[in-house]
Amino acid sequence: MLLLLTGARRNEITHAKWENLDPEKRTLLVPLSKSGKPRLDLRHSFASFLVNKGVSLYVVQGLLGHSHSRYTQRYAHLASETLLDAAESLGDVLMKRRLGG
Repeated sequence: MLLLLTGARRNEITHAKWENLDPEKRTLLVPLSKSGKPRLDLRHSFASFLVNKGVSLYVVQGLLGHSHSRYTQRYAHLASETLLDAAESLGDVLMKRRLGG
């Protein structure tokens, strides 16, 4: 559950130290990430949940610590329900314009 809620990599959790945890800010510092830089880590599932809740890809990019949005796009998987909701929203807008409302 911790991996899912934080999006951290398994080794990041198993090697985590208490001094890297900040309960007030609700963050876990990863002193040495895969990129070799320290960061507060979030990953695929976490990123997907955020994007599907409407959080911008730019914000998710910052949370993941990605230098390029193309990396973030790999992590953010849109649910089919999110895609359907977006298509229906467009249909609603077009219908209102057609009806003059």
